[in-house]
Amino acid sequence: MAHHDDVTERARNDRALDAELARRCIAGDELARRTLFDAHKRRVHHVLFRVMGSNRDIDDAIQEAFLEIFRSLTIYRGESLLSTWVDRITVRVGIRVLRTRPRDRVALHEVLTEDLGRAPDRQAEAREATRRLYRILDDVDPTHRTAFVLHAIDGRPLRDVATVMGASLIATKLRVWRTRQRVEAIARRDELLREYLDQAPQASEGGT
Repeated sequence: MAHHDDVTERARNDRALDAELARRCIAGDELARRTLFDAHKRRVHHVLFRVMGSNRDIDDAIQEAFLEIFRSLTIYRGESLLSTWVDRITVRVGIRVLRTRPRDRVALHEVLTEDLGRAPDRQAEAREATRRLYRILDDVDPTHRTAFVLHAIDGRPLRDVATVMGASLIATKLRVWRTRQRVEAIARRDELLREYLDQAPQASEGGT
C-alpha cells in the first residue's frame, strides 16, 4: 500500500510540474519552450518514425507536431502526463501525414533501425525486414497501421495505445488484430519478416 501511495504521489507531482511548464510556455517563456522541446524531441521523432516507417518527410512532420503541441497547451490541464499529451498529438500528426502523402513505396535507404548494437549484417537484415513490413502496412488504413505498430512493434500495452489514439480499448484491439492477421499471413511465406516479428517486443494484450 505504501508503495502504491508513493507512486500515486510521484505521478501527481509529475503532472503538476508538467502543468507549470505548460503555463510558462503559454506565457511566452522561451526557456520553458526550449525545455519542453528538448525533453520531448526524441520522443516525437521516435513516435513519428514508428508510425511513418521511415525518415522521409520526418523533419517536416516533427515541426508540424511541435507547432501543434505548443498551440494546444492552452487546453492542457495536467490530467495526464505531458508525455502522454505529446504522444497523442504526435500520433495524430503521423496519421495525417500517412493520409496525405503519396503512397509510393519506402526505399531501403530511408529505413533506419534503432538497435545500433546489432552486427552490420543483422542491421541490414533488420532494415530489409522493416521495409517489407511497412510495404505491407502501406496498404492498411492509417489508424489500423498505427495501432498495430505502437503495440506489436513498439511494445506498448493496448490500453496505452488506445489512450494516445483517443480510441476505445475494444476498437484498438480490433484494429491490432485485423492488421496482425494480414501481416502474419504474408510473414508465413517470408522467413526474414517472420523472424523480425518474432523478435518484436511483447506488450500486454490486456492493456495493463
